[in-house]
Order: sequence, then C-alpha cells, then structure tokens
Amino acid sequence: MDAAHLPLEGGEGSHIGLAVVKTPKPADVLCGRGKMALDHIGNDCFRVLISRAVNAYQAAPTKKSKTHVIHKIVDTVHARGGRFLIHKNGQWIDGGVEQGKRKTGYALRDAARGRVKCIFEPAPIAKFENQEPSIQTDNMRD
Repeated sequence: MDAAHLPLEGGEGSHIGLAVVKTPKPADVLCGRGKMALDHIGNDCFRVLISRAVNAYQAAPTKKSKTHVIHKIVDTVHARGGRFLIHKNGQWIDGGVEQGKRKTGYALRDAARGRVKCIFEPAPIAKFENQEPSIQTDNMRD
C-alpha cells in the first residue's frame, strides 16, 4: 500500500482523526491551488465530473437536490479509489468526505457561474472509464 495512515497530533488547527498520506494516488483529488493540483490526473478527472454535472446542479430545484449532486460526485471519486487530499505542513492529509463535499460544492458553483478554467475531456483513463457517474437528481428523472 502506498499510503500510510497515521494519526495526527492534536493541537490548534490540526486535523484530529484524519490520516497522513505519503504519496497521492492518480485517483486522488488534490485540494488547493498551484501547478501540482492543476496538473494532477485525479484533478483532471474531477474537473470532467464537474463539467458533466454542472447542468444537473443548476437545474436542481432545491438545496437538497443540489446536495444530492454533490454527494454523487464525492461518491464517484471514492468509488474510483480517490480521496480529497489537503497539503498542510509538508504533508498530504486525507480531508475525508467533508473536504470532498466542500471542494465539490465550490467547483460546481464556480462552473455554474462560468468561472472554471481548464475543463476538458482528457484522454480516457482505462481504469476509470467503466465507472462513469450518472449525475441526476431524483426530481430530474423521466
């Protein structure tokens, strides 16, 4: 296994109960700014998920149905073996579901407002290809 999960020390600003990750995997989504996050393959796949879900998010009539779209994306990332990682104090920390929901919500709102850059369809990734998400809310199904 390429990731070591170690408990962090408590203290102000620490992520108690979250795991330290030695090396991000290709399926991971790196949270933050900069070239590392922009160029990471997991972030490319995440941006594609966002671009495919933005219409469902915009069409969702209630906050609950928008939250459902967010959960579907987070679940898809996790189903592919990905995590939402935060770079803090020189370490990668697994931000868990809460970080995933936060990042996904921001990304969908930015995409809905036309603020997104670099959304494109990357070359197909064989191990991700068969796990295409179905991003629809229950209220939107025929």
